Amino acid sequence: MPSEKLPIKVFVKCRPLLSREEQKGSRRAVKISGNKTTLDVGGKETSFVFDGSFGPDVKPNQIFRDTVEPLVEKVMEGYNLSIMAFGATGSGKSYLMTGNDDNPGIVPCFNKTLFRWIDDLQSKQKDFFVTATFLEILDEQMVDLLNPHSNEMKVRQHPQLGIFVDGLSELVIRSSDDLAKYYEQGNRARKMGASDVQAHRERSFALFTLSVQQKDVNTGKMGVNSTVVMADLAGIEGVTNYKR
Repeated sequence: MPSEKLPIKVFVKCRPLLSREEQKGSRRAVKISGNKTTLDVGGKETSFVFDGSFGPDVKPNQIFRDTVEPLVEKVMEGYNLSIMAFGATGSGKSYLMTGNDDNPGIVPCFNKTLFRWIDDLQSKQKDFFVTATFLEILDEQMVDLLNPHSNEMKVRQHPQLGIFVDGLSELVIRSSDDLAKYYEQGNRARKMGASDVQAHRERSFALFTLSVQQKDVNTGKMGVNSTVVMADLAGIEGVTNYKR
């Protein structure tokens, strides 16, 4: 396994004003300059420096290209990767991770880029085995979004596998189309299970996890393995309320 240590990086995305906020005459209180984010509250400015800052007009696919795309190569080298969207409900976390047909989010962009790498490396006598899970955690209850069921699931530890969720479906992925289909399927299941989507997202965590295993075609020798976790976390206010 690789010995290089990769740092934790934090990026900030400022959402645009909502139409109802514009109608009320609200003004933007955030200024973006390079990697600096400045808040203007009551005429008093406070600045914060991050690894990168993105204004309201920057699309999710551009954020992917600037922040995540360079890390896909590291995944192919055997590094694990976690991407987490964290913020208040309504701040654009789910849109950043999922996007739409015109502006795909980080997860769809990652999926396509991953399989471009796989297609290229397969031509160099490498074989890949990719699986996916999609887990939602709500009020300490776990839901299998790829195969919803009522069976109890438990977090367990295995000497080789490490931490895993017993009872969580793990589906084999053969193409980027497979990956897109299962991700969309899981998101539909997440919405269908919520009578109040806003309140639901204040308290729910969604974790889309990919396992990538490599093998040398000529020798049959197993190569490096890597795990990618892409998480749409609960709203900040939901976490605060839960802790109370």
